[in-house]
Amino acid sequence: NLVRHDKTYELKPEELPCPCCGKPRCKVSEAISEQLEFQPATLFVIRHIRYTYACQEAGCQPNMVTAPKPPQPIEKGVAGPGLLAFVAASKLADHLPLNRQEDILARFGVHVARSTQCDWMAACAQLVRPLYDLMLALALQSKVLGTDDTTVKLRDDQLDHTRTAYFRAYLGDDDHPYVCYDFTTSHSRDGPMKILKGFEGYLQGDAYSGYIHIANTSNGMIQHAGCWSHARRYFDRARTTPESDPVEQALAYISRLYRVEDEADELTSEGRTQLRQRKSVPILEAFREWLEKQQALPSSPFGEAIQYTLNHWESLCLFTTDGDIPLDNNRTEHALRQQVIGRLNWLFVGSERGGQTAAVLYTLVASCKRLRIDPFAYLRDVFDRLPNLTASDNLRDLLPDRWIEQHPKHRLAHREKETDQAKQRRRQRRARQRRVAKLKAN
Repeated sequence: NLVRHDKTYELKPEELPCPCCGKPRCKVSEAISEQLEFQPATLFVIRHIRYTYACQEAGCQPNMVTAPKPPQPIEKGVAGPGLLAFVAASKLADHLPLNRQEDILARFGVHVARSTQCDWMAACAQLVRPLYDLMLALALQSKVLGTDDTTVKLRDDQLDHTRTAYFRAYLGDDDHPYVCYDFTTSHSRDGPMKILKGFEGYLQGDAYSGYIHIANTSNGMIQHAGCWSHARRYFDRARTTPESDPVEQALAYISRLYRVEDEADELTSEGRTQLRQRKSVPILEAFREWLEKQQALPSSPFGEAIQYTLNHWESLCLFTTDGDIPLDNNRTEHALRQQVIGRLNWLFVGSERGGQTAAVLYTLVASCKRLRIDPFAYLRDVFDRLPNLTASDNLRDLLPDRWIEQHPKHRLAHREKETDQAKQRRRQRRARQRRVAKLKAN
């Protein structure tokens, strides 16, 4: 699908004569080989020329009028939608801090200060705020909402050092495939309570007291679902302690739960529930009975693992009652890799406003990644179309899952292929494990 530029190679006149008869040889075929080449991006200037009209009839007023220019992403700003999308995608999808982009743009022929780029990102976040609010509202309609948080350094002009702030992820289900973020300057439950106001369903996350409090005070509208991956980590930390043998037994119980999930991978929600009731529930009952018999110091790693698991047993077992509840919350933790990898590059957030800007734009970029959409192509179109939306236009057409249906060429096919291949490898590995387990049982 790429443009081809031909380079032809012919024999020199002195090479044309036939070595046998001496007459000139004629072209009879051609050998074609292709080489992939790269040309750096090009910055160019769009001149918006607005013609002015006037009446030229004698005795009449000029009544001059100038043709209007369509609304722009940043009014009176120098950056077009393509450049804005490039800066946003480079920072949030490719984790390039603005100071590096300053050097990259300089190589393209224009110096754009990082402070200017920062202002552009703030203006873009304000532009897409209605779309962000819509995506968050739809994600909160999910039956199962995953949530988690990660820390980030926040610069504070009142201090001689940075302080800790948080990015919180809210992951919708497959019917609402949006990854939404919020930025808070504290770890209190006020932030999640504000976001989750009105949410009804299963809230899956770690044992953070704020999530548990929100569920307990929701009059049954929210149920907190635990994460077996978090429980497993407590036991995994205890592997190097003297209680390594019972730790391995505990990990074996949890591995059996995951093997059941492997069998349920391609089942419907109802079929997954039935399988869990038939196989997972007996494993859980045996595991709890085994845990209650263990003797370990409460302050030891093994004792802490037992205490964590038993204290949150009800939420950890909630997945057996509904096939739509995942066994763990790993999918939400995966969504926070955006910030975990990004903070290794841009190091800190410059201000609270900068954190809120990043949360809004991260929502669009991470949702694109989840749906295997080219984030640059999506952002460029959104920045171009959003300023021109009128009351009759449907904002929902700019939702990533709807947008890609109208622009299938921007789907990242290689990422989908990688996902399909990974699924196939997992199925083959699980099939081998089941065959080995059956042979051992026999």
